[in-house]
Amino acid sequence: MKNKSYVLLQNENKELRLRLEEAEEMLRAISNYEVDAFIVSNNEKDKIVTFGKADYPYRAMIESMGEGAVSLIPDGSIIYCNSHFCGMIQTLPEELIDTPFQKIIVPDEQNRFKNFLAKSDEGSTREEFHLLSSSNVIIPVLLSSYRLTTDGTVWFAMIITDLTELKFSETELQKSQSILQSFYDSSPILMGVVELTEDDRLIHIKNNQATIDFFNVERQDMEGITTNELGFPLNIVESWTIAYRKSQAEKAPFKFEYIHPTKGGGKWLSVTVSLIGQVSTGNVRFTYVAEDISERKAVEEKLMFDSYHDHLTGLYNRRFFDEELNRLDVKRSLPISIIMADINGLKFTNDSFGHAHGDVVIKSAANILKQNFRAEDVLARIGGDEFMVVVINTDNNKAQEIIDRIKERISLNKDLMPFAYSISFGCATKIDEDEKIHRTVVDAEDKMYRNKLYDNKSMNRKMIDVLMSTLFEKSNNEAAHSKRVSEYCEAIASMMNLRKEDINKIKMAGLVHDIGKIGVTESILNKQGKLNNDEWEIMRKHPEASWRILSSSNEFAELAGYIHQHHEKLDGSGYPRGLKGDEISTEARIIAIADAYDAMTSQRSYRDAVSIDKAKQEIKRCSGTHFDPIIARIFVEKVVGKEW
Repeated sequence: MKNKSYVLLQNENKELRLRLEEAEEMLRAISNYEVDAFIVSNNEKDKIVTFGKADYPYRAMIESMGEGAVSLIPDGSIIYCNSHFCGMIQTLPEELIDTPFQKIIVPDEQNRFKNFLAKSDEGSTREEFHLLSSSNVIIPVLLSSYRLTTDGTVWFAMIITDLTELKFSETELQKSQSILQSFYDSSPILMGVVELTEDDRLIHIKNNQATIDFFNVERQDMEGITTNELGFPLNIVESWTIAYRKSQAEKAPFKFEYIHPTKGGGKWLSVTVSLIGQVSTGNVRFTYVAEDISERKAVEEKLMFDSYHDHLTGLYNRRFFDEELNRLDVKRSLPISIIMADINGLKFTNDSFGHAHGDVVIKSAANILKQNFRAEDVLARIGGDEFMVVVINTDNNKAQEIIDRIKERISLNKDLMPFAYSISFGCATKIDEDEKIHRTVVDAEDKMYRNKLYDNKSMNRKMIDVLMSTLFEKSNNEAAHSKRVSEYCEAIASMMNLRKEDINKIKMAGLVHDIGKIGVTESILNKQGKLNNDEWEIMRKHPEASWRILSSSNEFAELAGYIHQHHEKLDGSGYPRGLKGDEISTEARIIAIADAYDAMTSQRSYRDAVSIDKAKQEIKRCSGTHFDPIIARIFVEKVVGKEW
């Protein structure tokens, strides 16, 4: 038989009880009816009980009833049984007449049946027994016996109710209750029963183990005492009480969340209370289910934080800024100043030292900005290198004072390596309520970008100088090499009668031609011996790195193109792009000869320097393939002073 639900089992029990009550009511009617005769026929063909003139209405009713019906004489012999009883024990009526009813009962209960009949002799009685069918199936039944008298003859009328389904239902019900109890005892969710008194005291009646563990008390110390005695803070007791009263008023479950104080600081609980009903004492009884949702709340708070904050700096993001800008755009916030800040040369930093160094710059700038604004000011990172601040109740003069203070703080900042940085600012202030706040934001941006044009001119040169100084600190050879290449480039350009402006450009290009080596480790730059294949591949990337660094600045963008090509060769065998012939600029050809000559004539850790004559011969040999032949001859004859 399949498992049944708790509600279905309860309904089946109720239906069986109703059927039993109907049958008993029928017997009571019969017992109160005055019969004229009670005759047991001795007809051998069919032994049946007849009831004189009262027979027919009740005979039909008893035969059609849904319960077993049996009549016994005082010695316990059967004188009548209806068809339902015969079907119950799978026996024909003629086989049952004159049979002692006791024989149908399982042996262990036969003596008890004698006592049952004796009780019946004193009036109606009811007990449970087990019958044995003809196929030896044990059937649990409820016997309801009534003593009747007809013309001085005593007999017993019995209703036999089959309890098979009822017993199964009770067993299933017990299983369900056991499962529910097991779930209640082992559930990690806090569960229990609480009574609410008329004076709003909360008394704990029953609590599962999770509740006991959560509150860290013994079970006997928790049940039967109030929440106040458990040490609940008054505000929490009030929250629970309000929840119970709402559940009572609405006759429905009520749910709420709160932080329950613990030794570790506090736990979030999600609580649902449900009304059970009023008990005899007048108290109102409720169930509660409380789940520890601290982890879920932590995740929700993190998601909420992430949705409104910049992950790198911890400042607010653009989304939050836009929402707060609209919220603060009210009369009581006037004057409202908008300050926009932009880190100068961040791309330069990322290209030169990598994004990790760029992140250090961003976080440093964010910390300095944070230290100079109030808690009520809204400071947000709205882009890679851009910040914006809403400063309420602050006029333009005060906003400018804040900017000056931040600039001074940045200039004194010595924590950031390998070089200091600067920030360009723009500020605009909304004074009149009718002004559009977004117009104020645009004005602040415009002023910031105008200031940035000026700031970048001096900043870029400073950053190039710092980069070169950093490279020179990593390798003394690189420092000397760069300076000599710069001098050779200037000399070649002068001998080619280039304009002064172009001579200065090529001189600067020669000085910074290896700036991309800032990303190469010192172990490779200063290696004692030849580079292996992997190290050589790293070194070959420095022209591209130099181009990225220099092209991020308008001032050095033209030089970046020259330097990008200075390892290209006329025959196309150079790198990084394999350019050849006229695809290579004149300036790159000059740098290539100056760089190669100095490399040959300089002492290196992995080889000795070659003589000037040998270097001259190598340049002449590679003229037309690697080097520009005209520039090569000018260099040898007019700069080095040797015959071609």
